[in-house]
Amino acid sequence: MPCRWWAGVLFLVASSIFFFRVRWSASSTLGKQLDKALFSGDSGALCVSFIYLLTSKSLYMNMSEDLQRPVTPEELEELEDFLLSDKTSENSMTLDMLDGYLTSVVIGPQPLMPEEWMPYVWGLDDDPDPEFESEKEAERIIGILLRYSNTIADVFVADPDSWLPLFEQCSYPEEEDRMIAIESWAYAFVLGIELVSDEWKPMFEDDDASGLMLPIFILGRIDDNLEVAAEDELDEWVDALPEAVSGIYEYWLARRYKNA
Repeated sequence: MPCRWWAGVLFLVASSIFFFRVRWSASSTLGKQLDKALFSGDSGALCVSFIYLLTSKSLYMNMSEDLQRPVTPEELEELEDFLLSDKTSENSMTLDMLDGYLTSVVIGPQPLMPEEWMPYVWGLDDDPDPEFESEKEAERIIGILLRYSNTIADVFVADPDSWLPLFEQCSYPEEEDRMIAIESWAYAFVLGIELVSDEWKPMFEDDDASGLMLPIFILGRIDDNLEVAAEDELDEWVDALPEAVSGIYEYWLARRYKNA
């Protein structure tokens, strides 16, 4: 997906990026990529380079202290309004979908960079980019997205057992609305798996660990054969979800330490 709409936001910090660029080795792949972006006007390359910088551990404290602040309910409402507005495509994620998608991204087998997961927040490959009114709005919305991802990750790092999906933290006017939110959350979690499906294979090939995915597949109606069970036992599967997701997090965390 093109990064045309990132260009204005990213050039606002071009001077800061240049400061770090001169400290890299000339043989650095990322350094060469950033050179090309800054001096050829390639906004797509600059998009990738800047987001990599923004989330790089070595530069995290220097460049992105603001990204460590948890998102507030008001900011999530602002993000939801943007996702549902005419500024985004009809295939953009809802907030419930985004919560499931980002949960999958942050607890999975490997850390994913924003340029890997963020394009699909806005829709499919052939959908148009969001239409931000200004560079300030683009910076604001992208910042909330990145902080939301970090906020979810922080919950698992601090206390995995305290995690709850967004739909369990909200109220809905009708039961049908709640059902849609639950299904959307679980379906989007699976979309997150699809980003790096090969890396998820060890879990699906593990007889014990693969069972942790069952509540998600049932609630997301991933298999038509499971649809009746979801309707008959919805509350039971919803209650099972936090423990299952926490188990998925612990499974991949253990493998990360083992392979470190």
